[in-house]
Amino acid sequence: MGILIIVNIVLSFAILLAGQEMRKRSRSFGDCSAGFRTKLSMASEEAWHYANYKCGMRWMFSGAIATFLTAMAVLKFHSRRGLCVVLVLLIIIQIGVAAFSAKAIEIELENKYNGNE
Repeated sequence: MGILIIVNIVLSFAILLAGQEMRKRSRSFGDCSAGFRTKLSMASEEAWHYANYKCGMRWMFSGAIATFLTAMAVLKFHSRRGLCVVLVLLIIIQIGVAAFSAKAIEIELENKYNGNE
């Protein structure tokens, strides 16, 4: 069970830090070495800024919420089985939210820029 707590905390902080990095990278189109790198997001400087800023904000928010929920689960669940179930669900939800937010940004970029390069 201890490993699940560690995995949740590490995953939460990784998502939060990745979100911060995306927001930071959104300001500099010339340095595209890291960030939300897709065909649509790299089509223009405006698309790059939009995608990285939006996705970064979503990841920072979800990382912070996941960290809070992990802490609350550890403090509130007294049965080992219940805590394990909640921690596994939190891992699945965190991965799903990260993937969903990336897909949502792609859809927003396509709608906003009509897929034009």
